[in-house]
Amino acid sequence: MYPLEEKIEQQINKLQKPRPTLLFPEATDQRVILAVSKLTNLAKIVLLGTEAEIVDILKNKLEFTERRIDFFLRQVRIINPAKEKQLRTEFANELVAISNGTDWSISPQKAARLVKKNNYFAILATRLGYADAVLGGVALTSNEFFVLCLQILEQDETVFEMALFVLPDEHPAEHFEHNIAIVSDIAVNQVMDAEKLANVAVSTCRLTRDLLPPEDLEHVYGAIVSYSTKGSASGPSVEMVRNAGKKIPALLARLRKENPLYETIKIESELQISCALSQEAAAIQLKEVEKPDSVYGRANVLIAPNLDLGNFLYYTYALRYPNSKKVIISGGLRHQAIELSQTASVEDIRLGAKSLVLYIGKESRFQQTPRDYFFPRYQILTINPGSTSTKIALFHGEVAEFKLSLSHSTEELEPFDRIVDQYEFREAVILSELAHRDISLESIDAFVGRGGLLKPIPGGTYQVNEKMKADLRTGRYSEHASNLGALLADGLGHRVGKPSFIVDPVVVDELAAKARITGFKDISRKSLWHALNQRRVAQNYANSVHKFYDEVNVIVAHLGGGITVGAHYRGRTVDVNDGLHGDGPFSPERSGMLPAERLMDIINGNEYTTKELRQRIHGKGGLVDLLQTNDVREAARRMDAGDDYARLVIDAMFYNVAKQITSLIPAFDGEKVDAVILTGGIAFWDYCISSLKKYLKPLELEILVMPGEKELEALRDGAVKVLRGESAVLKYQ
Repeated sequence: MYPLEEKIEQQINKLQKPRPTLLFPEATDQRVILAVSKLTNLAKIVLLGTEAEIVDILKNKLEFTERRIDFFLRQVRIINPAKEKQLRTEFANELVAISNGTDWSISPQKAARLVKKNNYFAILATRLGYADAVLGGVALTSNEFFVLCLQILEQDETVFEMALFVLPDEHPAEHFEHNIAIVSDIAVNQVMDAEKLANVAVSTCRLTRDLLPPEDLEHVYGAIVSYSTKGSASGPSVEMVRNAGKKIPALLARLRKENPLYETIKIESELQISCALSQEAAAIQLKEVEKPDSVYGRANVLIAPNLDLGNFLYYTYALRYPNSKKVIISGGLRHQAIELSQTASVEDIRLGAKSLVLYIGKESRFQQTPRDYFFPRYQILTINPGSTSTKIALFHGEVAEFKLSLSHSTEELEPFDRIVDQYEFREAVILSELAHRDISLESIDAFVGRGGLLKPIPGGTYQVNEKMKADLRTGRYSEHASNLGALLADGLGHRVGKPSFIVDPVVVDELAAKARITGFKDISRKSLWHALNQRRVAQNYANSVHKFYDEVNVIVAHLGGGITVGAHYRGRTVDVNDGLHGDGPFSPERSGMLPAERLMDIINGNEYTTKELRQRIHGKGGLVDLLQTNDVREAARRMDAGDDYARLVIDAMFYNVAKQITSLIPAFDGEKVDAVILTGGIAFWDYCISSLKKYLKPLELEILVMPGEKELEALRDGAVKVLRGESAVLKYQ
């Protein structure tokens, strides 16, 4: 059976858009609550009701544990319209204004009563930008929900409803590609004309294409069905269908001009359903052999010219195949609403919500929810100092207002003996950039710096304190540019009395005792690794499978200038290579693990100074030493040009990464590894992914790719969770 939900989620994650806000007016229906509990990683959820009602359902009907109830309540917003006097006043005024002059005109007194109801409150909240979409209909009737949506929400010229079915495997596969069938219009237009019908046909096919990319459904074949096939009968309905067909080419041409993706849409009108679905019937009826890509006999989108036929087709599939996956989609409402069925399952609600999130995300005009009343947006400044640059980003909610890498020349840094001495210089650069953009420190809610070289600590978000600053200023645990992150965040925050944090510094140390032991008594293993990015992708994976971080077992391989591979065992990284000091696989800039006696021979031979050896281990080792470049793209170009040595070196690097991954299997004490996650900049390279998948294939592990290094976003997320009360702030001591 085609994995519709999984495919939709994959597309949403690729968009990398902020989460939209979805509003559910029927929050006391346990189907809604159960569906919502698996949506919070993709959308911000607002439930209308009281916390007492919803907790009762979570506890007594759905049997959630106390921990899951607490997590649920921290992830969603529960709004009781009775307590939202200011919003109700705004909504009532809007309701009076939009109803004025219509045949359903509403007085101020009546409007004030109506907006106390969940359905009116929810739909008006969506109209006014407090939410991006409203989903209802599991308990409300069509008149109580969808008709109100049509009256209140902004809409296009033609509104319609379509249903997408993924039919079970027992359905004859030759009728629909992947057993995917779409039916439209099933609920809206009681009176249809040629122009409406043409718009419904083209818009339905467009929505289908937006939901199902060509790699999953090669062509969208639309057919306006009729009791006539190309002139075999006549009548008013046939004439309307023919006229609709004449309007379709111009509409399709306009659509294809907007996006070449829509070239894969083909629509025919005036086809009996037998000719739409059966190539044999089409060949007999049309008395000709059609081209391989014609609609005849291959239609996967059936457009009904009247509600009777639309309803008939919908219920034929819905009742004949109750185990099918189905999504009802409202077209023409600008993705602001979906009407769910009163018989909707939890899966139906979840699929409808996820399809809506995908549609909203694909809209170019969507950046984030216009008004952030339900989920206030924090303004966060993140700071990541490097040896010759300071990366900063200002986030407003989930959107970066700007990201910058402020470069520092050798001449600018030369006067400073120690890295910590650069503090005032770098702070001045940041302040100058903020002033240039007319951004005041007072407008920022929190400042977050990249954690530096501190004592080994567990992962999490730490508030900057005097002990931390003292250790960083003195370089107690070593000097590094990242030491400036906490100091800069604290200095800027102190100016305006705002909090400052660090998140998951490289010194996060949760190693199991047995992972520390080496065969050399004087040496124990430590962890210096990409904690910030590794923990972020591991937690994102846990969210995606609707589990807590401490309920999953994953191996994360961060593939960048340095390579670290960590065993994340039930919320703790119990084993990880020290990527800075010569442990693990070699990387673009680091030598990785070396034969000890051979290294001793080199030391005893005085071939290199201590400083030169350190540079060869981290900075000038790996690909720099072997290929004279740290740029994997350059190595790839050499490979593609036929450089056999470059290919050998790259293959050796990925071979060693695979060895490191497999070496961590014992770290999980015999428990199953849920997934291997590949992240970091090199994970964008297809050759990297295919190589590692080949090496790891015998283990039959799920391999997921989450490329890139979202370190500034990870810093933001750590601070926001603390500010929202979703995570505890930790103390460095």
